[in-house]
Amino acid sequence: MPMKPAQDLLMNHLREHRPKEYAGLQAAGDLESHVQEVGEEISEAVETYRQRILEKQPPPKGDMARMQHLQWAQRTAKEVILAEYLTMDEETESLIGPSGGYED
Repeated sequence: MPMKPAQDLLMNHLREHRPKEYAGLQAAGDLESHVQEVGEEISEAVETYRQRILEKQPPPKGDMARMQHLQWAQRTAKEVILAEYLTMDEETESLIGPSGGYED
C-alpha cells in the first residue's frame, strides 16, 4: 500500500535526521504503525490549521484570487504543522507530536 505524503515525509525525516529513533522503532517492529499514526495526525492537524486560517481570512471573490488564497492557506498550514512535528533534535525530544501548541 503506498504511503500518504505526510507519512512519506515522516519516514524520510526519521531515516535522515533521527536515525536512532528510526532504528529503535524498526527493531521493535513499530516503525510502520508509528509512521502511519503520526502521519495521520499531521494530515489532520494541517487540515484543522488550514480551516482556522480560512475562518480568520476567508478567500476573496473571483476564481483566480480564490484559488491562490486557498493554495496559500494550504502551504502555510503545512509549513506551520511540519515545523511542529518534524524536529531535528534527536537527543532531547522524541517524534510523538508537536512540541508545543500552534497558535495563530
